[in-house]
Amino acid sequence: MALEFVSSAFLSPFMGVLFDRLSSQEFINLFSGKTPIVKQLEELKILLLSADKLLHDAEAKLIGDRRVKNWLDELKDVIYVAGELIDKVDNEALERKLEGESGTGMSKVLSKLIPSSFNAFDNAVRSEMQEILRRLKFLMDQRDVLGLKETREKKHLNRSLLQRSKLYKSCCVMHDLVHDLAMHVSGEFCFRLDEDKLLLHDIASKTRHVSCNLKVDDLKKLDGVSKAERLHTFIQFKAIKSWEEPADYLKLLTTIGCLRVLSLCGFHIKELPDSVGNLKNLRYLKLNCTAVVTLPDSICSLYNLQSLILRECRNLAQFPVNIGRLINLQHLDVNGCSKLRSICWPHEMDQFHGSIINLKQLIYLNISRTNIAKLPDSICSLYNLETLVVSCCSDFTRLPANMGSLINLHHLDTSSSALEEMPLQMGNLKDLETLSDFVLS
Repeated sequence: MALEFVSSAFLSPFMGVLFDRLSSQEFINLFSGKTPIVKQLEELKILLLSADKLLHDAEAKLIGDRRVKNWLDELKDVIYVAGELIDKVDNEALERKLEGESGTGMSKVLSKLIPSSFNAFDNAVRSEMQEILRRLKFLMDQRDVLGLKETREKKHLNRSLLQRSKLYKSCCVMHDLVHDLAMHVSGEFCFRLDEDKLLLHDIASKTRHVSCNLKVDDLKKLDGVSKAERLHTFIQFKAIKSWEEPADYLKLLTTIGCLRVLSLCGFHIKELPDSVGNLKNLRYLKLNCTAVVTLPDSICSLYNLQSLILRECRNLAQFPVNIGRLINLQHLDVNGCSKLRSICWPHEMDQFHGSIINLKQLIYLNISRTNIAKLPDSICSLYNLETLVVSCCSDFTRLPANMGSLINLHHLDTSSSALEEMPLQMGNLKDLETLSDFVLS
């Protein structure tokens, strides 16, 4: 029962996301008038729906029939590939939208006049879609041989897969049995590198998620990561500060175009390669406790980036000029970046177009323990901001006068700062739930 739940916890929700994305207006508009691709998309929806109806029966037979396990693994892989293709399409639609907004009037007119013309990108999509459909049809043809039947029945566990840690109350842990079940179901798709697994040479091409928990400094153990050409996640849990030349390794990671999560905590690196801009699908970038001095301008082309975590990057002194191009950024954390004196560049904070004030999707901003003295008034145009943390900023003396415009602000932490007074508009924040200090002049 638990094994079925762990398996369905991935596949069914993931298919639901695919359906939603295939039906999005941006997706439909991109292929308007291109009948062959539209037909392929409709066929993909039908096949995914049919596969989804087989999931419950396949999960019920998972333990006793190795053939079913292989079938599910193949289905999971083709679903991953379909998701990766949809990512490419979404990226193309976004880039065309941005180009259209900044393009000339003539280019906009031409794009409207010839929407049905096929280009190299469209042909590539057709080719990849054809292969995905072939694989899905092959899997569906095997259902009778495996005795799989369609069903809509769904079961759920009443007990949580996670439990509150007895040692660290703010953390949750997974029971060893559930962990083992999850690892069994994940199969080749997840790979954990630690002292028991000395090399990544045996990593499978299907692997999408890699975590490292090394206690020794040995780059050679990571050479095999290039085999996972469709890697989605790379996480290093422990600091590896004695690496002297991790540059080649970082460049290797930035060639994996499918990467969505990249965590390099504690790496002894002073800069990221410009090739980080190739990670167009990256959603989460974590560089805590690194020696990074600056971020490359190319990072500003990561239009899908949602979280940028830079805690304890004590050498980081400024953001890239075009930080405002990260139009989907929701979470920015620079807690402990003690050399950081401004969240905008240059210092004429309310004048530069590429500054943080253009991050309209920003929900969480933490500038604690920095040398930032004030926020620009124009930051009050970030209407989606829910949490603002400026604690332990010894030079921080004032909040913007128009704080009342942040209508979605729920949490404001100014504790242990040098704040002199609260703006008069604070009373307009009707949804404010947490206020660490209320300072009167």
